[in-house]
Amino acid sequence: MHDNPAGLPLWERGVTADVQAAYIVRAISLVRATYPYVGRMYWYKERTMPGDEFHEAGYGLLRADLTPRPAYTALQTLLVG
Repeated sequence: MHDNPAGLPLWERGVTADVQAAYIVRAISLVRATYPYVGRMYWYKERTMPGDEFHEAGYGLLRADLTPRPAYTALQTLLVG
């Protein structure tokens, strides 16, 4: 998830934080239902680091100040309840 500056090509655009949160839940649910033999899934980046390029900053489950982003909260709710 990242902001979409004016003039950014479509292929570089990100989704909102809420859409990203929905995607992580959908992805895990799909894998659980379709591929029960998959024992692990990995998220690319646990947190945003200060100075990250705007695309990279959008992958973190936590913000640079370690506050949770919506994807973190959605993942926690899915896995812990």
